[in-house]
Amino acid sequence: MLRNEQAYTQNRDQHYPATEAALPRGVGGVVNSLLNRGRDPTEQERQLQYTEALRKQEVEQQRAREQSAREQQIQRECEIRLFQEQQQQQQQQQQQQQQQQQQQRYASIPQQHRDQPQHPPFASPANRHTPTQFGEAPRPPPQPRQSQAAWEEQRAASARPEFDHQHSLLRQQREQEAAVRRDHEARIRREEAERSRQQRLREHEARLRDEEGWVQQPPARAAPAVPQRHREDEARFGGGDVRMQQEAWRMGQPEARGPNEGRWREEEAGRREREEEQLRRREREQAANLFGAGNRGGLFGPR
Repeated sequence: MLRNEQAYTQNRDQHYPATEAALPRGVGGVVNSLLNRGRDPTEQERQLQYTEALRKQEVEQQRAREQSAREQQIQRECEIRLFQEQQQQQQQQQQQQQQQQQQQRYASIPQQHRDQPQHPPFASPANRHTPTQFGEAPRPPPQPRQSQAAWEEQRAASARPEFDHQHSLLRQQREQEAAVRRDHEARIRREEAERSRQQRLREHEARLRDEEGWVQQPPARAAPAVPQRHREDEARFGGGDVRMQQEAWRMGQPEARGPNEGRWREEEAGRREREEEQLRRREREQAANLFGAGNRGGLFGPR
């Protein structure tokens, strides 16, 4: 039993010191008063007192920080106001000094010459070799400084033409883009209308075939006639020799020239025309794919 009391006392003194130095401010007195009354404070009372003391200490620290911030703000405002007053006093002193100098300079001019225009030395041929004897002319009074609002208004007025120019360029660009978009949409609508018309026509023909047994026969075509000169060339040179001679002529060999050169020139022109037509068709298809016709992604997004 004695050992248990000693262990409890040692544990209490180790973890819950009852001195004011080991406790926050405001806790030591309460704990000591409880000890003086003849009973030990419970753990809950110690925890409550400790929490309350910490809260009071945080509140006092926050008040001290706020008070310090207010004092610093007041000090800064006082310094700024003092600096502004010093600047105003200096400006007033400078203006007074300038006015006094102007008045003294004006007073040094004789009465009969005060209303005459004053020229600096050697300003005109009349006094080129005679320096002026009345000093320089009095300066005009200092103009008031331009306000911030007036300066911003003047700046906006000077920047207005450039802004209008940029705005007009942007408007023209948007109008061009809108025109291209309208043309593209109109072309897509025409193509869709043509496809729908062809589809309806095919459906109508299929319905007629199903209902009446009507079948549209393609027009009979006769076999292409071989021109007389072709037959003569075939009989004269043979099929393989003529083709080889034509390939040599196409490659630019002068010895391949012969009676078939005119026909070959016509065939070459027709071949080039067909190739150009295929190239133009391929370019149109690429342009349609680029602008989004037939797919969901393009220059102007999904249709």
